[in-house]
Amino acid sequence: MPQTTIKVSPAVHRELKAYADAHGGLALGRAVETLLVADRERQFWAGVNTQVPDEEYRQEVHNVVGLVDAEDHMSRLESREQ
Repeated sequence: MPQTTIKVSPAVHRELKAYADAHGGLALGRAVETLLVADRERQFWAGVNTQVPDEEYRQEVHNVVGLVDAEDHMSRLESREQ
């Protein structure tokens, strides 16, 4: 696979090296790749979060699902008693 060289400041190089070392001694190219993948994932989830309803809606759904689960659980318990 062909490789290329990029120029970064000494400060960026130190920071990238520290990141690579902290993540199992990655090669610097692999560290850059890891950071790019993480950034793509962050962007994806940020987009998903903009489409998810607000917290109040999520809580209402959680409460309804909890009630449905409780009702289902109670009906199973009642059927065992009979």
